[in-house]
Parts: sequence; C-alpha cells; structure tokens
Amino acid sequence: PTRRSSDLLFDAVLFLWRFQSGAGGAGSGTGGAGRISVSNMKKVWAWTVRGFLAVVCVFLTARTARIAVADLRAQQNGMQGLESAIRLEPGDSVLLVRAALYRSENGDASPDASPDADRQLRRANEEDPLNADVLMALGLSEEFRGHQAEAERYLVHAAAIDRTFKPAWTLANFYFRNNQPDKSWPMIQRIMDLDPLAVDPSPVFDLCWYETGDSKKIQALIPAHGGIRLGYLLYLI
Repeated sequence: PTRRSSDLLFDAVLFLWRFQSGAGGAGSGTGGAGRISVSNMKKVWAWTVRGFLAVVCVFLTARTARIAVADLRAQQNGMQGLESAIRLEPGDSVLLVRAALYRSENGDASPDASPDADRQLRRANEEDPLNADVLMALGLSEEFRGHQAEAERYLVHAAAIDRTFKPAWTLANFYFRNNQPDKSWPMIQRIMDLDPLAVDPSPVFDLCWYETGDSKKIQALIPAHGGIRLGYLLYLI
C-alpha cells in the first residue's frame, strides 16, 4: 500500500536525528585550525537539525489536530459533516469512502439524480479498491443504468474479496432479478454454509422458494449439521 507523506517525513526525521547524534565523534582526531573548523561545522549542523526537527514537530502536531477535527466533523451532521471533513483532509481515502457510501445509501439510486454520488463512488473505489461495500454500491448503480455485465463484474469482485453474508446475498439477489438461477444457487449455497448465528436465514429461505418450488432441491442446499437445518424447520412451521 502507498505510504502517507507523514510516514516518509517521520523516517527522514529519524534518519537526521541518528545522523546528528552520531556526528559527535566526527573529526576528533584533527588538530589546529582544522579542529576549530570542524567544531564550528558541527555546531552549525546541530542547530540546523534541531531547527528542522522543531519545524517538523509543529507540522506533525498541526496535521494530527487537522485529522482529529476532520474525524470529529465526519461523525457529526451526516453528509454535511463528511464534506467538511473532506475539505480538511481531501486525500483521506477513508473519508472519501464513507462519503460515497453515505450518498449511495441515503439518496436516489439513479446516477442522473445524484451524479456526485456516482463520482464519489468511483473515486472511493480508486482510493480503496478492496472495499466490498463500495464495489457493491457501484454494482447496484450499474444495474440501475442497465449495464448488467459491468454490474456483475463489481458484485462478483465484492463477493470474492469479502466472504461474509452481505456480498454473497447481494450477488444472489442480482442473479435472481436477472433470471440466472444457475448462478444464484451457488451463492445461496455459500450463504447456507456460513455461521448460522451470524445472519437470519429466513430471507434466504424465501429466495429459495422464489427460485423453485422443488422442496428437495432446497433441502439439498441445507447443511446436514449446524443451526441452519433447525432454522429451516422453524421456517416451515
């Protein structure tokens, strides 16, 4: 992953401090005017490094304060707070992702109705390409546009990098909406194999019955062990 500029600056400061600390023994064997010259150079260098370190400390303190203020604003006032935080820290990928998802989840899904949301989602995806929530939001946006192949690509990628319930469930429903049961069944099977305490399986059972009226096919998907089988029994009662 790309390192922040503040990390590189910290490494540079650490190098200069070690260099300055180790310079104490330099030139100890010289004599006469040469010794005075080296001594003066060492003093100038020491004060230069100290001055530089002081400037860097001020910079890092100010940046830390800016990040703290940005985080505080991001936690307040919804989208307005997020936009204010981004103005303070325009390069913060976490804030960009949060703002993009907030727009996507709290507005009209139509890209024409909210072009800013679509642009922010794509920028968030560039900043954090392994964020499954952003990929799912992009996939659903593309499906709304009618771009089924592009929507599937985003949703498949999300399900590949995040093995939890939400990406698999989103992809299974996408295939159901597009009448592709041969692709939705593997996603349903994957959901059935998850920890039964992590999700409520009732919507999954509903989707199974929407897909088929064959009870034996549905029973074949349910693991023989664990709480899913008990959950299915309670669902049928």
